Amino acid sequence: MPFGGSYAAPMAYELNITSGNYTKKTNGDPALGPILSALPPTLFIQSIADMGRFTAADTAQGIRFSEADSYCTLDDKCDPDFSIRKCWTCFIALYFLYSLLGVYLDNILADDMGVRKPYHYFLLPSYWGLSHAQATDTVSVVERSTDEDVLAEEAEAQARANQPMSAASAIEVRGIRATFQRGNKVFHAVKGPWYSVGKRQLFALLGPNGAGKTTTINMLTGFLPPSGGNALVCGESIAQAGGMARI
Repeated sequence: MPFGGSYAAPMAYELNITSGNYTKKTNGDPALGPILSALPPTLFIQSIADMGRFTAADTAQGIRFSEADSYCTLDDKCDPDFSIRKCWTCFIALYFLYSLLGVYLDNILADDMGVRKPYHYFLLPSYWGLSHAQATDTVSVVERSTDEDVLAEEAEAQARANQPMSAASAIEVRGIRATFQRGNKVFHAVKGPWYSVGKRQLFALLGPNGAGKTTTINMLTGFLPPSGGNALVCGESIAQAGGMARI
């Protein structure tokens, strides 16, 4: 039914006394209709209302699919800009629009680990696999070990700095660091270790609580971005965008 009052709601119409024809009301906000059409419930209610009006009477013929546009005229008290066909076409467009928006927000908003991509991540060639992430390996140890076996492992790993991953390795940790701020104090959870994990081998991180075991795993699996350093997993760097996506 036509909307009453001095202000015209969207999708409203009125009878022209001179011509006897129905016309769209123009004393409302012209932007309100397009804005409401971006809300799926509005389009759904409009479609249901049209189907109800054309099927309510015993003699009503209903609306055939081929008439999804032609049934809707101002003379029939229906806004042609919001016919059933146009409403459902808008539904499909909104489905893809909101899906893309959801994917975008899922990437740029921080997750439980505080990880998020930059706002322009989809413009980066590395995100689409068109280029490989490059990272420079720098030997920077926060706290040097005194264990001879650890030092020997570090020296072997540091000899491959800025070189491709060894064919015998599944993971190469190259000075990866995780640093957190606690008030005015800086806390180093992972202090730049260097080591490799061979293919088809079991590997375990041992240490007391707070040694950085979980933090290291979180960085290697992409849940937490490293504060510095690098690590290669299956030949891909985790230090830059797109690396984990290809692992």
